[in-house]
Amino acid sequence: MRIEIFDVGHGHCAVITAPNGRRIMLDCGHRWGDDGFWTPSLHYFGQTISLLGLLNLDEDHLSDFQGMIEDCKVSWLLTNPTIGAREFADLKSDRMGSGAKAFARWLNAPKGMTGALQPDFGLVAIKWYYLRYSPCEVNTTNDLSLVVIVKFGAFKIVFAGDLEVSGWRRMLASPEFRRDLLGTNVFVASHHGRESGCCTELFDWLHPEIVIISDDERQYDSQDTDGAHAILLLDQAGWHGADAPAGPPRSGTARRHRAGRSHPHKARPPPQQFVGDCTTDRRTQA
Repeated sequence: MRIEIFDVGHGHCAVITAPNGRRIMLDCGHRWGDDGFWTPSLHYFGQTISLLGLLNLDEDHLSDFQGMIEDCKVSWLLTNPTIGAREFADLKSDRMGSGAKAFARWLNAPKGMTGALQPDFGLVAIKWYYLRYSPCEVNTTNDLSLVVIVKFGAFKIVFAGDLEVSGWRRMLASPEFRRDLLGTNVFVASHHGRESGCCTELFDWLHPEIVIISDDERQYDSQDTDGAHAILLLDQAGWHGADAPAGPPRSGTARRHRAGRSHPHKARPPPQQFVGDCTTDRRTQA
């Protein structure tokens, strides 16, 4: 298994290539400026992404969404299934960037049901957790992030989107979630390593060997990190990390959604917290 985390500045884009060659892309942020240029849709132009997961629905996580849908072959799209077109518009009532506008158009577009097979990643197991959008509560895109856990043999990596402390605490109320954190080797820190995403209680269960922070050069008082393009190469015997040259480099209610809607599949876990995996859940076909 190969994991690449690309330097997209203050954003996120990671690609996991399973031993059978199928790819999972988590977020589709891009870097476009005087200091560098890299977009996932050009890097993987014309290629198949078996699963595109949007961990967070802010611009820095989906800025190249239009390019991915138009220029790559995206088989399945994974998002928080409790966020549809109306919920997304509510979350983004202040403003939308180009990536968010493209995602809003995709949410509103008609989607037909097909019999396409769900992607098979072989020995790579994927599980995700999310909190439910509720019209009766204060909702933020950060605390509605997906937490994705990828496991290959004895290796485990956790991606946490932009989850903040309040979201982490709600997630940690689930015994299943706490168990799934055990044995994590690599943790991609939530909210770009900012203090707002650092939950002390999380590290009662999470003891990573490596923490990766995806961020840009310091621009704000809340930032104190640099971007990086990291590669992890794994086989069944173990894992090792290698620095790449700088440059553009639910268990519970398990849901995947097709046609822009989510469909309950099992009984719900503890309130407001849900889980899915690649064998029990449904996503939306792109």
